[in-house]
Amino acid sequence: MNDERTGASPELDANTVRDLLDTLGPNAPLALARITASFLQSSSENLAALAQAARNQDAIGLRAAAHSLKGSAGMLGATRVAALCRQLESTGAATPQELHDLTQARDAAVTAWRERLAR
Repeated sequence: MNDERTGASPELDANTVRDLLDTLGPNAPLALARITASFLQSSSENLAALAQAARNQDAIGLRAAAHSLKGSAGMLGATRVAALCRQLESTGAATPQELHDLTQARDAAVTAWRERLAR
């Protein structure tokens, strides 16, 4: 269930949502639309890099991509994405199921932000 006051959802951390909205002020909708679009693009690139690194058993590359995605997800309050990335960063490996779960979590976070912005 969404928190009507902040627009947070299970995919998004309520405190981060509130802090972003407060920081951006009256420009929040436009700025967040741009930030969300940028996150979708960069996360797609990171997910592709994660998949390639996993196929190549490249622990360093996988950790780097997971770290990058973790940071941007954390800034947007996408806590599940960040947590999954922390796990991949720690292990330096990823199964196809873990990559699928991460992609699903990213998609859910983007959807939650889009729904928040549509209000």
